[in-house]
Amino acid sequence: MCAAENLQREKLNRLSHKFMGQVENIFNNLPKPLKWRSFYENDLPVLLDTSEDVLVTAIDHNLNRSQVGKTG
Repeated sequence: MCAAENLQREKLNRLSHKFMGQVENIFNNLPKPLKWRSFYENDLPVLLDTSEDVLVTAIDHNLNRSQVGKTG
């Protein structure tokens, strides 16, 4: 790996750590604590893989993740 690639990788790592620190801070300050990693692995895919209509219905009817999976 050349010096330019190493420098780019270091910059990317610093940016990633800065971003993840901000995300972690947000999750730590939620009214009901939630680990960001758990959200990333379990809940985010549901949000990204579910149609907007199903998400709106899920929010309107206070459905949980497994209920959304059955409707989507």
